[in-house]
Amino acid sequence: MDTQAFAGLFFIIFLSLLLIHQRKRLHVQGLFPALYFVMYRTSLGLDAMDYLGGKGRKFFKVLSPVIIGMGFLGMALITVELLRGLYATVMQPQAAAGVGIVQPFWEGVPGTVFVPFFYFIISIFIIATIHEFSHGVLARVWNIKVKSSGFAFLGIGLPVIPAAFVEPEEKQLQKRPLKQQLAVFAAGPVSNIVLAFVILLFMGSLMPPIAEAMFTPNGVEVTSFIDGNVTYPAENSELQIGDIILKVNEHDIKDYQSFNETLHLYAPNETVNITTANAVHPITLTRHEDRENGFLGVNVKAHLEDKPEFVARYGALVPAFTRWFTGLLYWLFVLNLGIGLFNLVPIGPIDGGRMLLAALQYFYSEQKAKAIWSHTSTFLLACLILNIVLSIVL
Repeated sequence: MDTQAFAGLFFIIFLSLLLIHQRKRLHVQGLFPALYFVMYRTSLGLDAMDYLGGKGRKFFKVLSPVIIGMGFLGMALITVELLRGLYATVMQPQAAAGVGIVQPFWEGVPGTVFVPFFYFIISIFIIATIHEFSHGVLARVWNIKVKSSGFAFLGIGLPVIPAAFVEPEEKQLQKRPLKQQLAVFAAGPVSNIVLAFVILLFMGSLMPPIAEAMFTPNGVEVTSFIDGNVTYPAENSELQIGDIILKVNEHDIKDYQSFNETLHLYAPNETVNITTANAVHPITLTRHEDRENGFLGVNVKAHLEDKPEFVARYGALVPAFTRWFTGLLYWLFVLNLGIGLFNLVPIGPIDGGRMLLAALQYFYSEQKAKAIWSHTSTFLLACLILNIVLSIVL
């Protein structure tokens, strides 16, 4: 068992013992057999929601149409992507990415997206806090009472995924005008999407000069082999994931651009010597339907080495932390964007579903609105489940 899996197992055991100890203060809601949702109610953050909702009331009222518009735009984008992904998974199963369940325990599990455990826990905590706090702030902007906040856990037999929640006064919320309801529902996922792009802007503007000061590029690291209808040459060779490619024949490889440009010099069926940090691998390139040049079949990323002069002055801990922090920023971006958009899928009780139902009830009778909402939710839930199942079996 590797470090990530061990940390994940320890976390589940610790969480299980904590929930048993606090069982009298928990509210458990069963979803399906062995699938349940546990809520631990507190008053954490309620004063901050009151303060920000009051001080920023004018600002957030002006911003509410933008929040609502972003919510519906995100709903349309994720719905189209869900349908496109299902079509691609059925028609081109080798090329389609499909929908993957995020998990921090074991790498390489079919149908899942592996996130290193510590990145996962930190990211989920930040994402859930921002998401639920934003719901609470917008509720207070419109003077809707927030009864409680707290921690939650999704359990599959054992508690697995931590979360957070706020509880606005539901009867008050349902009596408010459509604009106010939609703003409250959209605030959580939109805040995650906005945070994702703030992180992306930070990574694109500030991280490059920081990285340039600390690191020097030297080769590319093999991160994975490309899947396809056939097995490509790299996977058939002795090249391993994690190898650092330093040369292709006599050409030095410094970064991704030089690696890509060098491979374009060779045609299919040509043999090249791939020099890594440990060995030289003769590999015969193949043909790919989308490319005229020889194809190796690897995904790579830049390999950065610490600058000796930087380490001599500041020590090795700073570059090591920078690498770790960059990884955290990457997963914060990916998970904020993914979870924010997922919460806008118009399914049942999640934010997108509640937005759709509120909008339908404005235009139709309650009975007709609920019928349209129910059919839409059922159809998209079936698409989501099929995406997940097919990504595992195909």
